[in-house]
Amino acid sequence: TRLTNPDVLVTKAKDFFEAHKGGFWGSNIRFLEGEDVLSIDVRYSNLGRALRIFDTVIKILRSRGHSISFDWKGTVAIIYGQEVGMRLREIQKVVDKPKESYSSRELEPTGRFTFLIGRHYDKAVSDGRQLIEDKIDSIISKLEAEAKQWHDWRVAADIKEKERQELLRIEKE
Repeated sequence: TRLTNPDVLVTKAKDFFEAHKGGFWGSNIRFLEGEDVLSIDVRYSNLGRALRIFDTVIKILRSRGHSISFDWKGTVAIIYGQEVGMRLREIQKVVDKPKESYSSRELEPTGRFTFLIGRHYDKAVSDGRQLIEDKIDSIISKLEAEAKQWHDWRVAADIKEKERQELLRIEKE
């Protein structure tokens, strides 16, 4: 329920979001592409919960020998030498607004989170009957499975490339 002995990246993210509290997004926290800040997209009132979730995930990943980095898309876990994107966002629902307003729809936060995983964020773990905090093991296993899949593909591609180079060498001789 509390942030205890937070990771350096979590502390940096908290300081960054606190410094930009009254900025462009008002009461929402948005991650900025290209910034070395955790990829978080939640209502400001839920920032503490988001930081606790990310802190737990980061600590588990580091304890397993993995590392965390940043690229142009945001936060990535480096597992088995592969970069796997990760992002925490709050699920929003569309609410119709009165006709006299400029926009006919507005996004309203729900307080439910989803943890997006992968290079294109094609895998997710979301709040449901269980809170996302109770699904940390699922998040870690999906991160590692995604990295393993890319690692296996990379190894197979390297083997094929070596075979191709060998065939070219034989043809040349």
